[in-house]
Amino acid sequence: MILTLRMTSQRLGYGRVSTLDRNLDAQADALTAAGANKLFIEKIIGTQASCPELDKLGEQMRHGATLVITGLDRLGRSAKDLLSISGGPKEKDVALEVLEQKTNTTTPKSKSFFTFIAASAEFA
Repeated sequence: MILTLRMTSQRLGYGRVSTLDRNLDAQADALTAAGANKLFIEKIIGTQASCPELDKLGEQMRHGATLVITGLDRLGRSAKDLLSISGGPKEKDVALEVLEQKTNTTTPKSKSFFTFIAASAEFA
């Protein structure tokens, strides 16, 4: 018996701004250029704890997908947030691709680098 695994090309893009007067077009354009098949974009005031579009994205992620973001600061507000959020994709075997930092989590080395970048992003 031959077992065939179906690879997914699901690339989900997430963009966020934290003030209502900021424009999301540049993030949307960058995510689309990076091959994101579906975008989840939101304007969330910095003090809000809930991110409805990020929650929707999490529900739609499937095994083998890639979560594409423009920068780490778009995904979380602290190293703890970033590592917590990025833990969800690992459970589903989802890669994380960060455009500005030119990194992803597809290899053990890149996963370690991501952890370092996430920690240093809090101090930037």
